[in-house]
Amino acid sequence: MAILQGLLGFVGLVCFVLMIVGLWKPATVLRKVVRPSRGKAFLVYFVAFLIVGSLARLVEERRIATDPAYAQAVRERELAKKKEAKDAEAKRQAMQKAETDKAKEEAAKREVVPKGEEGRPQSQKIGVQSQIVKAVARKYRYFFAIRNHGQTPFEGSVTIELKGRNGTLGRETFTTRQPIAPGLGTSVYFDINTGPPSVHGEYGIMEFSYGVEVAGQIVASGRGLISEKFENLRF
Repeated sequence: MAILQGLLGFVGLVCFVLMIVGLWKPATVLRKVVRPSRGKAFLVYFVAFLIVGSLARLVEERRIATDPAYAQAVRERELAKKKEAKDAEAKRQAMQKAETDKAKEEAAKREVVPKGEEGRPQSQKIGVQSQIVKAVARKYRYFFAIRNHGQTPFEGSVTIELKGRNGTLGRETFTTRQPIAPGLGTSVYFDINTGPPSVHGEYGIMEFSYGVEVAGQIVASGRGLISEKFENLRF
């Protein structure tokens, strides 16, 4: 039975090879056929390939039914294939989870959580987030959102510094004109000559830091990455 299986496998391989050759040179594989063509060559050897494949399956089913050792080997192969597929799926899910965790971590870096000493009043919990960079005229405009994460209105100033490879390349202080209510925020911007990494590469502005001042005292500070969002308004 094993010899017959091997023979059918060999014949199936020959049919497949002749089918491929027939698509290239049909006269080579259809010497006794009048007007050989690629279509005829493909049809003849494709049908032969299907017939041989069907016979091979019948022989294998017969061998499984009559040969316990072979049937056990087939089951073990199937179990190994299932295990391999299960491991591949688990690996894919692990990679997907790692990518998701990385994306969440990067998002957390952008939504900067302010730093400060323990016991600091919640009214001093101010966060700064980079929103977008726009190319305007001959400069680059950096937009930031200042948000009050505390429970009481914030009134003070926020100093933002833009950091590049060579240190601080821009600095601006924003003072509240009116208190920022809890859970709300405001958008600010300022212009400098240096653009983000998408424009100036490794010499571009990659991150920022900020300090929050109330009544002449620094009450919070933090840092974050510059947003990858970029818009060119130079027309």
